[in-house]
Amino acid sequence: MKCYATILMLLVGLAAQAQDFRSWQYLDRYYSLQIGTGQAMYFGELKHNYKLQNGLSHLSIGLEARLTSRIAARVELYGFKLNGYDHRAPDSSYAKQRNLSFHSINGEANLLGVFFFKKYNGEYHKRDSFDPYIAAGIGAMYFKPKTYQGEEELDLPAYRTEGIKYNQFALVFPIALGVKLRINEFINFNVEGSFRITQSDYLDDVSGTFADSYTNNESALIANRKDEIGIINQEAYDQLVPGGKRGDPSKNDHYAFLSFKVELFLPPGLFKGGRGSLLKKSSSL
Repeated sequence: MKCYATILMLLVGLAAQAQDFRSWQYLDRYYSLQIGTGQAMYFGELKHNYKLQNGLSHLSIGLEARLTSRIAARVELYGFKLNGYDHRAPDSSYAKQRNLSFHSINGEANLLGVFFFKKYNGEYHKRDSFDPYIAAGIGAMYFKPKTYQGEEELDLPAYRTEGIKYNQFALVFPIALGVKLRINEFINFNVEGSFRITQSDYLDDVSGTFADSYTNNESALIANRKDEIGIINQEAYDQLVPGGKRGDPSKNDHYAFLSFKVELFLPPGLFKGGRGSLLKKSSSL
């Protein structure tokens, strides 16, 4: 009898281990890690075409939590580059004569609500292979525009090119449209296009008018670079003077991302107080 009891206990133990081994099929996963990259596009006074910036221009990492059968919450961090150049403006244009430029490395943190067009069936490993969604939220960004004078890289905010000190932090309102493509039980490949509505017109250091005066000659030369290319538009050249128009303060600057993300579903129980019960309750939505 002791022998049979020992064998029974061994079989029970093996069965329990097998259950644990296959638990990824039975315990749903409501959290995922997303890592992405892609291209950016800037919209502002120094933007003169509708092309994406060359090369990969942002990196992101995010955590997403499924809340209901159609809704998730996502928090993300972005590092990204933006740039704009008046030398890309049409020949003899006002912007070409203005001759300004900027480039920057920036940071963003955001919180998004995600709405899925397809209902989640409650079994992540059997999820749909094509899962489109939209998202919107709020965030904050930090920007630091720079420019080159010859070989020297200069921080534009320090020169107060329009005679003011502006806030280098700004609220942003992201909106996004994307699709999740199932690679295997644990991984998605996501393609997402997103646009950032910002509350600043100084991402490129250009907004209003030239300062009436500058504290030193170097600041004046950095603010107004028309003489570096000679006269190509006399009318514009004559307007690019202290107190004259430098940008368009009626429109804030914005930016957009085309992102490609790898999404990994995290093990169940990684975060205590998971949303499993909420998801099951809401599966009828």
